[in-house]
Amino acid sequence: MQQLLSPHHALIIIATAVSGLAAMGWPLHLPLTLSPASQRPAFEKEADETSSDALNGRLPGDGSVTWSDETPFAVVELFTSEGCSSCPAADTNLTAIINRSEKNNTRIFGLSYHVDYWNRLGWTDPFSLAKATERQQIYARVFSQNQVYTPQMIVNGKTQFVGSNTKQSRATITSALQAKPRSQVGVRVTSSNSAFTATVKTRNTDSSDLILVALVQHHGQQQVPRGENAGTNLKHSNIVRDFRVAELTKGDPVIHFSRPDNIKPQQLKIVAFVQSRPTAEITSAIAVSVN
Repeated sequence: MQQLLSPHHALIIIATAVSGLAAMGWPLHLPLTLSPASQRPAFEKEADETSSDALNGRLPGDGSVTWSDETPFAVVELFTSEGCSSCPAADTNLTAIINRSEKNNTRIFGLSYHVDYWNRLGWTDPFSLAKATERQQIYARVFSQNQVYTPQMIVNGKTQFVGSNTKQSRATITSALQAKPRSQVGVRVTSSNSAFTATVKTRNTDSSDLILVALVQHHGQQQVPRGENAGTNLKHSNIVRDFRVAELTKGDPVIHFSRPDNIKPQQLKIVAFVQSRPTAEITSAIAVSVN
């Protein structure tokens, strides 16, 4: 794990290792302590926060459910920020991963979560989400890490590494694409001018499994005027604009999203996946258009 402490990557120290690392000369940015509520096992906190959206019932209308199949897949989650000078290379890597997937017709679901802890260093990332930071903190506990950092890439909830490491990302994704999914997830989407609603169904899941449903913007671009990336025109792929985590014990989740301002429906999609609460392993995934 030594690579995670490289001075080229932003480290957000969240445990008692702060003083020791400072003595060793590592850069420390934005000390951040996990709150007691966020100390619960695995993904419990996220599920509690989103349980109000996990409503039983069926959607009106006759839209069909799109189901995942038995083809191997890889969910590639990137934690990034427009305020981090090390992140553009990882953003480029994620875009390349997505482009190769489309070219080779492989089931790779790239997700770009923009964290908010860089916002205090001169530039507020317009795509940043506090809940993205919380999700990354949860992963830190799953991986028994005492810090979070950007850019971090996680594949199928099981393997994490520096997001700009193209060699490791290729190897990890190639390995993930050798295993068939252990569950199935299906999504039916209905939409209006300003909102989207996704009903999620599952097969072959455990009662402790969770469902993550994300509203994803295909592409985004930003000229950054301040901060570490000042003067840089940054491009992003598969930006997570919002997401919810729901428990399967409450029935078929029904998730509601508002459409982001100035974003057309054809620029958006819904990505959903099943994730183990105890281990964080992702066992199936699907992407569905919203238009």
